[in-house]
Amino acid sequence: MKKTTISLAAALVLASCGDGANNDSAALAAGASASPASNNVGKIKLSDINLGNMDEAKRIEEALGEDGSSFMYYVVRHAETRAGLSSALLKPDGSEPETVAEAVAVAKVAKEKRKADREAS
Repeated sequence: MKKTTISLAAALVLASCGDGANNDSAALAAGASASPASNNVGKIKLSDINLGNMDEAKRIEEALGEDGSSFMYYVVRHAETRAGLSSALLKPDGSEPETVAEAVAVAKVAKEKRKADREAS
């Protein structure tokens, strides 16, 4: 529990510092104002989002509806990875996700694996 608490705290601190990514507010506004069912939010490129800006991440989380928690899992894991506390969440081909939808997909797989590992132990 202590390691998890430290990792989460570190991730949140790092996330608030920003990660140097481009901040394309127009792309974010267009995606976040659209219905999640239209897939516009999922099409937002991660390179257009400052994953360290919790206000941006929160708007995307809310726009994604039930998939929002998976996106936030990706955001926290991204911060942990940048801090050297965790491994990156990658697509099956070993590349990094490029869009919000891909980030959600890899986060869902990671969450399911984590759940299965906990149940097995």
